[in-house]
Amino acid sequence: MAKELPRLNESTEKVLHDLAILPFASSEEITTIRGHTSAFTVYNALRKLVSEGYADSVQHFPINTMRATNRFSMTGKGVKGLGEILDTEVQSILTRLPCTAEWQREMYKRIDGLALYYGLAVKAAELRPSSLPLTPRFTRSGSIDAFLTGTDGFCMGIMRKGNTLSLREFRKNFWAIAEGKRDVHWQRRGPPLTLVIVSSSFEKNWIAQHITDRYSDRMLAAVATEYEATELPPAALVWRVCKEGANDMSLSDMLQRLPLDATYQPEVTTEYKRNNSPVNCSRLRPTGLKPLHKRILTYPADWHMLTPGQLADFLKMKKTTRFNSHLAELVHWGMVEYQEGGSDIVVADEGLRYLAYRDRTAVGTIRQNWGTDGRQMRKARREHAHTRGVNEFVRRICAEHPGHLEALPAHRASRRYYRSGDRYRFIALTRQYNLNWTATFRPYCWNSSERRRRVQTRSRLSCSYGYGTIHPKTANI
Repeated sequence: MAKELPRLNESTEKVLHDLAILPFASSEEITTIRGHTSAFTVYNALRKLVSEGYADSVQHFPINTMRATNRFSMTGKGVKGLGEILDTEVQSILTRLPCTAEWQREMYKRIDGLALYYGLAVKAAELRPSSLPLTPRFTRSGSIDAFLTGTDGFCMGIMRKGNTLSLREFRKNFWAIAEGKRDVHWQRRGPPLTLVIVSSSFEKNWIAQHITDRYSDRMLAAVATEYEATELPPAALVWRVCKEGANDMSLSDMLQRLPLDATYQPEVTTEYKRNNSPVNCSRLRPTGLKPLHKRILTYPADWHMLTPGQLADFLKMKKTTRFNSHLAELVHWGMVEYQEGGSDIVVADEGLRYLAYRDRTAVGTIRQNWGTDGRQMRKARREHAHTRGVNEFVRRICAEHPGHLEALPAHRASRRYYRSGDRYRFIALTRQYNLNWTATFRPYCWNSSERRRRVQTRSRLSCSYGYGTIHPKTANI
């Protein structure tokens, strides 16, 4: 069979093959994860592939930086060219590698989480050069979001708990891995190491304690927040190891001590019912959202019915032209909207769909709860005065003590149980706060519907709402 790609040299052909394994990866990520020696050579190869029509590039704005990242994906012409390079059928490539049109749409919806997985893979490649090249394996369904395997038997899994995924659903997902339930939609028992990424320190403590109490003898897991996993260096002692009596460890220590298991093979299904060639997907919305768009969209999803002034305070910025223009763009795209006859901001169906794709959550479930006519949103409207009061309380306490407090809404908080006689009762919290004072985390919960309770705390906060008041050393609720 005569080759139809005479203008591609050997290094460009290798980059084309790596691009089929790493959908929507940047040139730096391909260089590090696949073990290339020259980043300049990989970048030039990708530019040539794009100019020749074998690859497509899109811009993605990570939430923690203002600099756009060019991410590359295969095209139909690229898949055909790769088949000629490997001397195999195109359908075989579409079956074995995540480069079909269906995979392309799935990865594009999850591109924010995909950037997080690639960031951890880059750190793992730098810490374990003997395992190069690393191969990420992504899952269509199941509990683990991605696997990372090496040539020497290195293997680890990555799980991310987004804001829209309930703690109960996450526990079910982790139970399926630890128990090793064999089913079409579940993974078998987990890999030698599973990294769990969460949004807040509250969830980090809860999940680490839950895994330690129930599954520490079955599989090894470590929990960290997104900020700790992405922004801090690998030597930082921020990973909470889910094992009785274990201390916090760094990512470098965990990966260097990780035992190799060449017998473990991730069970990943890459084949769809229809394996179509990839198409140009540069017009899809997720990459068009800038960091401020994503931050604006995140807060109304947690704190419903915020006013523009409260939202600006949550973002620690003023109602400037930049803030107003970004909010107006989200309204124009149908991702947020104002309540009828008021100035309260709620997340619209398009915004809920984006959040569900980002967190791998069922769109229908989120709409039933937090859609325009959802169950929880109807309840928030009925209790409009209470909702506005709680939002104002949270805004004031966060504004007075920036950097020392982490607030969690009711649907992401856990119930607090206490013993009363021979029965257990619980308090359904309205909001929870995490007070970070003198480099320590101390919990404080507030529920305006409960009777006055005395909660010990060591914060210097002074703020009140209704009949709940926080004083320097005690909190009367």
